Amino acid sequence: MKYFHYNIMKLRTFVILLTCIIFVLISIISTVFMIQVVPEYKKQFKDFDLELPAMTILVLCASDFVVRFWYLVVLFVSIALWGITKLPTLRF
Repeated sequence: MKYFHYNIMKLRTFVILLTCIIFVLISIISTVFMIQVVPEYKKQFKDFDLELPAMTILVLCASDFVVRFWYLVVLFVSIALWGITKLPTLRF
């Protein structure tokens, strides 16, 4: 039974670590996309003078938010990672 509990704890640690890594990678990719790529598209959309769909406007506004308040994004990711690592232990 002790060996089973040890394996469960190792599995839990691995899953939390994997979740943190995936979360950080997605956050980095999304942030770079919002800071570098979306503003370029925004310039192109302004030149076309067309009415944009609501989802496109939402992405453009989210990009503006990330560019202006990048420190809040870093704070949110840090708090989320801290929360993930503090999840209660899994018990079967």
